[in-house]
Amino acid sequence: MSDVVMVATDLVAAVSKLLDVTLDFTQEIKKKDMESIITAIRPKINALIALEAANDVEACINLYIRAIKYLKEPEKVVLELTNLLNSVKEHTSDNALLRLRILTNIFNSSVLHAELRYEALLHVIEYAGNTDNLMQISKQLDSVETMVDRKLLASHEYRRRLYLTIANVLGTKEDKKVRVLTYFEKYLQTFSKSQELQIAKEHAVRATRLFLKNTIPSFIHGIDLTTLPAVQALETDQEHCKLYQLCQIFSSQSWKEYNSFTSTVEETFFQQNGLEKKECESTIRLVTLCSLQPGFDEISFAFIADKLGVHEDQVEEWVVKAITSNLLTAKIDQVRCTVIILKTQRHGFAPEQWKDLQSTLRLYKKNVGSLIEMARNARKTSLHVPSAR
Repeated sequence: MSDVVMVATDLVAAVSKLLDVTLDFTQEIKKKDMESIITAIRPKINALIALEAANDVEACINLYIRAIKYLKEPEKVVLELTNLLNSVKEHTSDNALLRLRILTNIFNSSVLHAELRYEALLHVIEYAGNTDNLMQISKQLDSVETMVDRKLLASHEYRRRLYLTIANVLGTKEDKKVRVLTYFEKYLQTFSKSQELQIAKEHAVRATRLFLKNTIPSFIHGIDLTTLPAVQALETDQEHCKLYQLCQIFSSQSWKEYNSFTSTVEETFFQQNGLEKKECESTIRLVTLCSLQPGFDEISFAFIADKLGVHEDQVEEWVVKAITSNLLTAKIDQVRCTVIILKTQRHGFAPEQWKDLQSTLRLYKKNVGSLIEMARNARKTSLHVPSAR
């Protein structure tokens, strides 16, 4: 018995058993007329999926998918799998997990059809999000690029649609905001030509607002939107130029610039952009602490208080907040009222940070030079003991 006959026979038997009907396709099976069998079973798909026997139904649908792949014309294979795809994703409240598994099986069965496989992947992602089943595919999203044909992924259009779909789906979950920003960043990276930037504007604004609401975790994960042309274009946008300016401040500046900025915007600015002013003040103070030069020099509470725009007796509290937020490593001397910053999370580099780095490198160079000179002098003055004869 050929594979075609076996698949057709098993499919007809499975559908007959599950729906408790009698299907006679003896002649079609003998002729290996798979198209007629598929045409007859297609209207029964929703009735099958509505059944409670999820495992048996999934096995039956997998036989149906295998049967489709035996169609002689590739165009008909793609058409039938697309029809199945659309039929399965139509309902989100009826056996959602089973439907998600079927969508995944269609994706896995479409290796030879790059466009269909791409569409199936998007449907899997969207359906998982719409049915609160994101956990089922969460790990796979980290390697989603490997699931798309390289030729398709080389196209900006396909990459943009993929990344934006993931960002939109993850955006419905409060605990996924940093991952949303990661995909927004990937999406916006595909825009570089000036004539395309207007297309990206809406999502550049969305990403910027999301970054401002989640600056600290974004900071830790190394997300920097200000390097992207699509976001930089907001600087000259009359409606959103202030939003971009605030993003710049949060990315690489400090309380001083933020305090000056607040005097240039209306009171409604923060509310209009979905921001809480007090939260922004807290965030920029933590970011400001990260701009302090790490090393072994003691920094006085008074100096830090001035940098943060707070009283000296509040400095320790802010340093502890930064430490518990994993933004920096520091030692606090409560007696001497000093702090030693050992390590900080660096994000964007403002001119002040470049100057600090230059000063540090010069100091290292000077210290290394001194060590070399000491070694030379020690060598000159060392005793020479002749070997015994």
